[in-house]
Amino acid sequence: MKLLKAFIFISSVFIVFSCSGSSKNNQITKQPLPIACKQMAPVKDIWLLEPMLLKQGKIQEKMAKADKEKVIRLYIRNKNEQYKICLKSSK
Repeated sequence: MKLLKAFIFISSVFIVFSCSGSSKNNQITKQPLPIACKQMAPVKDIWLLEPMLLKQGKIQEKMAKADKEKVIRLYIRNKNEQYKICLKSSK
């Protein structure tokens, strides 16, 4: 009698674990993670970007103001292009 109860207990535990395992396999699906495209905030004053670009070495202190402005505008244009490319690739 004890042997029969042990067999029933072990088999019921086995059934419970085998059923729960198969449902986990059905629930887990590999989905690609969404790409977070970050849009640059609208630039109201381009000269606020100058200290950052100085730190990055893209602008030199000795550059003329017109040259600095070209570099800053190029930086803004590149960031906007990167955002557009990111949006296209995430579709």
